[in-house]
Amino acid sequence: MILPYGKKTSRLIHISEVPSGQTDLQCPYCAAELLAKKGKQNAHHFAHVGKSCLGAGSAALLGLGKELPTQLQLISYAQRKRQHIQQALQKREKQTTFLNKKDSQNKQLIKNIVAYLQAHKQRMQAQKVIAYVRYEFEAFPDLAHLPNSFAPHLAALQAYHSTKQQASEAADKLALYQKELEWFHSFKVYFLEIKTGEYNTFYKIGLTSRTLSERLQEIRKDLKDFPKLDIQVLYELEGVAFLETFFKQKYRKQRYQLGQYTEYFAFEYYELEAIKKELEWIKKII
Repeated sequence: MILPYGKKTSRLIHISEVPSGQTDLQCPYCAAELLAKKGKQNAHHFAHVGKSCLGAGSAALLGLGKELPTQLQLISYAQRKRQHIQQALQKREKQTTFLNKKDSQNKQLIKNIVAYLQAHKQRMQAQKVIAYVRYEFEAFPDLAHLPNSFAPHLAALQAYHSTKQQASEAADKLALYQKELEWFHSFKVYFLEIKTGEYNTFYKIGLTSRTLSERLQEIRKDLKDFPKLDIQVLYELEGVAFLETFFKQKYRKQRYQLGQYTEYFAFEYYELEAIKKELEWIKKII
């Protein structure tokens, strides 16, 4: 999976907030050590030092992908992405509810089988049904003698372990997705105007789950070689963490290397005005 953030104590740190290479961060899922991979070909991400674990849909939530629909406007992508995230959540909730209901129905039908067998003094068969439900490796009980009306009950017994496993997996995926959303909403997108001289103005977009003042201190430290440095926060947006990756892909041609850093942009006046207008819309609408 593409892991967009690592964990330090109880705080998530986004890939854009660390330099490339070894980090002091851990995987949020398995606590393994992480490397920051920030090459020019693939989306920047964290990688496990050892074997990778199985995570959830962070990449999908945060928009980390090789190719995004950059022909869309920022506001259009933001609206579409938020809709997709909500639809995915609803789909997981619906599937979990359905499987839990099916599992509950199966249990009730199996109880009816046991009750029937006990009422007809077939205690041995009843115990076999109970054992099969309790221990999957037990042999399926011979219940061919049950009335035809018990066909749905037998089907429920046959499907019991599979449905129970599916319900458990669906619940786990839902819980993990909900946790992903919680983490996702902890990130703020910031858009900065950076002046390194009277006529040199650049822009930066990024993500942070910390206070913006903490992040700005780091940026000032990175750019300490510029004697004149003025940083203004133009926008700070919540709930649209996916916008950072999309923005960087959409405006990849406007990237500018500032010193040793490549996470900056230089825009023509008309481009900047269009971006500001869209970010203003996003701030009001989303």
